[in-house]
Amino acid sequence: MGLRTGTGRRDRRVRLLRWLAGSCCVAGLAGVPSVLVGTALGARHAVRAAAPALDLATPYLSPGDHATFGVYARSARACALTFSTGRRTRQGPFTVVARPNSHILWRWRVPKNARAATWHGVVTCGSSVRGLHSRKATKLRQVFRVGSAAGTAVDASRDAPKRRRRGTRLAVVAPRSLRVTLSTSYPNPGEPPVRR
Repeated sequence: MGLRTGTGRRDRRVRLLRWLAGSCCVAGLAGVPSVLVGTALGARHAVRAAAPALDLATPYLSPGDHATFGVYARSARACALTFSTGRRTRQGPFTVVARPNSHILWRWRVPKNARAATWHGVVTCGSSVRGLHSRKATKLRQVFRVGSAAGTAVDASRDAPKRRRRGTRLAVVAPRSLRVTLSTSYPNPGEPPVRR
């Protein structure tokens, strides 16, 4: 019976490490950050790209206010902003085609007759406009609360039908008021808006 040494196992480990290092280099040169290399069997698994990061937001609003929502899109090439109240009321999507590492800033005005409500703003980012509907698309969520004239916020998903006032509307973005600014640096809310 021959004596067993760890040479064969060590050689397999060395070959596996060399293969993993080569795969990482190839993936890095190809510019594919969504490929994760390095499981026990050396398999490659596609993962989602990093989700957009919050730059700034104005979550507490009143009718007639100017609102902002800025995100860092990371490697995404397209992002869309959608608002919803948790019911069937929606506004958007407001889609933007961006370059990698772009900072996107949406700015808009709240209607002067806006009804008090809680809105959920969702930014969806992907590798293309079509990719916004794929499973690999990533999302960032932010809550926006629109208060009444007295400054009290009401959840529109349940109480709105009972508390509607004449002449009010359930909306967070006034018509034709939304503007988008793209930049490669952290957004400056004081910059003049550029409509896209």
